[in-house]
Amino acid sequence: MADYSLLVDPEMAEIFESFLVETKEILEKLDIDLVQLESTPDDEDLLNEIFRSFHTIKGTSGFLGLEKLQKLTHHLEDILNKLRKGEAKVNEQIMDGILESFDALNELLNVVENEKNEDFDTEPYLKSLKEILNSMGTEPVQQEEPKQEEKEVVKEDENEKTPEVEVEVAKEEIARDETTSDEIVITEDMTDEEIEQAFILANKKAKEENSSKLAITGEAITSTETSVAEPPVEKNDNPIEVQLEEKSANDTKEKKINQPPKKKAEKQTKPVAEQTIRVDVERLDELLNIVSEIVLGRNRLTQVNEDFNKEHEGTELARNLSDTSRQIDLLTTQLQQAVMKTRMIRIEKVFNKYPRLVRDLSKETGKKVNLVIEGEKTELDKTLIEEINDPLVHLIRNSMDHGVESPEEREKAGKDPKGTIRLAAEHEGNHIIITIADDGGGIDPQKIIAKSIEKGIITKEKASELTDKEALNLIFAPGFSTAEKVTNISGRGVGMDVVKTNVTKLRGIIDIESEVGKGTSIIIKLPLTLAIIQGLLVEIVGETIVIPLNSVIEVITVTEDDIYPVNKTECIRLRDRVIPLVNIEQLLYHTDTLPVKKESQYIVIIGLAEKRYGIRVDRLIGQKEIVIKSLGKYLGNIEGIAGSTIMGDGKVVMIADISELINKITAENE
Repeated sequence: MADYSLLVDPEMAEIFESFLVETKEILEKLDIDLVQLESTPDDEDLLNEIFRSFHTIKGTSGFLGLEKLQKLTHHLEDILNKLRKGEAKVNEQIMDGILESFDALNELLNVVENEKNEDFDTEPYLKSLKEILNSMGTEPVQQEEPKQEEKEVVKEDENEKTPEVEVEVAKEEIARDETTSDEIVITEDMTDEEIEQAFILANKKAKEENSSKLAITGEAITSTETSVAEPPVEKNDNPIEVQLEEKSANDTKEKKINQPPKKKAEKQTKPVAEQTIRVDVERLDELLNIVSEIVLGRNRLTQVNEDFNKEHEGTELARNLSDTSRQIDLLTTQLQQAVMKTRMIRIEKVFNKYPRLVRDLSKETGKKVNLVIEGEKTELDKTLIEEINDPLVHLIRNSMDHGVESPEEREKAGKDPKGTIRLAAEHEGNHIIITIADDGGGIDPQKIIAKSIEKGIITKEKASELTDKEALNLIFAPGFSTAEKVTNISGRGVGMDVVKTNVTKLRGIIDIESEVGKGTSIIIKLPLTLAIIQGLLVEIVGETIVIPLNSVIEVITVTEDDIYPVNKTECIRLRDRVIPLVNIEQLLYHTDTLPVKKESQYIVIIGLAEKRYGIRVDRLIGQKEIVIKSLGKYLGNIEGIAGSTIMGDGKVVMIADISELINKITAENE
């Protein structure tokens, strides 16, 4: 019976947390490497990299007593070992088995994290891996404990200036180590006191030699296993370097502390401090809140400076106040940007999941598809990273199922039998643009209209008024699908309403472009962050309202003659689109008073997912950097209000929740 006491031991909490974080990072990298291995099976460097990754997980899980995790990774390591030694070639059966066990590894790690045990059945996967090993040749060497008589206790070589110290090391290891650098070898049978003494002794010797490097290599031991020696570890400037090395066949697995030879140590440079640290997200959130308050203070100072200069312009005091205000403004902006960057994560964290998704869907659909990823280094706020995954999964599945044609259909159309899906991300001002494009058959607007009429989504009369662009946007209607039959993958339209809902929740905009026979592109525009935003200040019925700038497409001026009714809804024509106007004062101020007619009227064009609306405003005040503040538990949630902010003059201004306002108004009109 496995002992999981280490997982719940308060003193081991930090080690256990580090194990989880590091193992998850390794698994994320493995997810990409395994898919790449299938397309480049002869890449020796990649095979070695994957082998070392499984080897690392095996060692660290053994230290924590996670027997199932260790055994599963051990079998995977055996398969990779044979592949990299050239005893077998990667084929579909081997990759399927490895990927199935890799998925089980992820599930098992989740169980370990959440339940602090290994209550997960790994036997089916172990059996599958053993069958793969049998088909590759010989069985893996059975695990055996080293005999007690083969172990030695701490030994010093008095002939060396820097003595060799070994703790419970196999005899064959001693013979080999006589010609190597000084070592301290730690095994699982040692007590905590013995391990601590070994580390103290190692550090003491390092100081005596003025060594700037102490490389910790090895793994926790539970058994004797088969593996192949790795090339020597390359020199690293870091003072402490944690690495895992594979040992030759039948070696006893041991935790080693390898001290470089004296001659090399003398050439080492001074120790370099660690370049990164891990910080709790809560601390970053707290720091961001403080910066938000500083931004409000900066805005207040700017307003005071403007007011003071109006009365005391040209005085020395006014000049000093202006200089100070500008300096505070600059420093606040720099501080804000620095703090925001601490929450930014590369979008590759999300993108890296999709090669495996496309690979599995290709097998399921029988389609050959190449996934091209661009701009994966683009950074996005952590909150958005966590929320954008589901919409992108929906879109990729749709492209696979209904976008890219079968190889036979593509050949008939004169295309490459292998389709392409492009997933790209790029910055555009304070926004990030994510594009999912395929080179499939495209979407026929007339088929969309016919299907919408059939499903009762629109009437024939309304369908006749739609442009091709508006027809394409019908795929975002709930329940819409062009699929002839239901599949377990998707249909172009199945789940698209979910995509729209999630994008709207993130204050984003979604657009679709398609050409029959050429392919389809879906473009998502998201703000880089949701905490501090750019806002457009407008005046409606004498009240100042903030409209989040990421929802604003453009601002135009029209005359009353440009506004005309369509089915009792006021509309304007903007280029090739008909834009309905919404009267948000109706919801905000519960008034049915019609807007006062003017010779010219400001209209703010806003985007809500794929839809466009116009909002009448009385006056444009300007653009400001806005800190979103909660209304508090006393006011709670107010319909149509996302929060509030404090202006430079101390005035509290409401921030409009555009999506809620539009949805409420359109629902009432329907």
